[in-house]
Amino acid sequence: MKKKSMGKNILKSNKGSLTVDFIFGMTLCFISMAVFFAMSFSLSVVEISQYIAFASARTYNAAHISQEKQAERAADKFNILTNSPSFKTFLKDSDWFELKIRKIGDKETFVQDFPLSADNPRNLFVGVQLSFKASMLDMSLPFVGNSSDEEGFSSNINAFLGREPSFNECIENFHNQKATLLSGLGYNIPGGANAIKVIIDNGC
Repeated sequence: MKKKSMGKNILKSNKGSLTVDFIFGMTLCFISMAVFFAMSFSLSVVEISQYIAFASARTYNAAHISQEKQAERAADKFNILTNSPSFKTFLKDSDWFELKIRKIGDKETFVQDFPLSADNPRNLFVGVQLSFKASMLDMSLPFVGNSSDEEGFSSNINAFLGREPSFNECIENFHNQKATLLSGLGYNIPGGANAIKVIIDNGC
């Protein structure tokens, strides 16, 4: 009786194919989990950043002594929120995300980013613009490769609100001009223009 030949063609053998399929499937599963986790977590942080932008813009919106002071209070609000224990962990102490102030200003500040047509020259963009970067999405994964964008995922987060006039703007652009206008119309103001009493309510 002849011995069976030990030189079987291994290319025709199916042994171990299930193990290879299992390893490949688990690898794809972990890759998908990593991608979906990074995307969902990044979108959650974007929503938090949107709240920070809105809170800063709302602070900028409130009346104060001057427009510079309004912008300063908006920056203070941004720093207070981003340094709070709830947000500091992943916005300040982590390399995954970066959130910075890009612009705080009125309509002249944003006119280059949002140009309007000649038929609609008014620009109503007033508020705060933040720069958001998600380094977490710059991943190197098997079978997928590296991110092709060297700067990573970044975007601007905007919160535009109508800014209230400041104290200085009310005095210079309204009350002083009102007294000059009344005098120019020929009305005799008893005691002169200085006799007009200015009552400031919420900035104006």
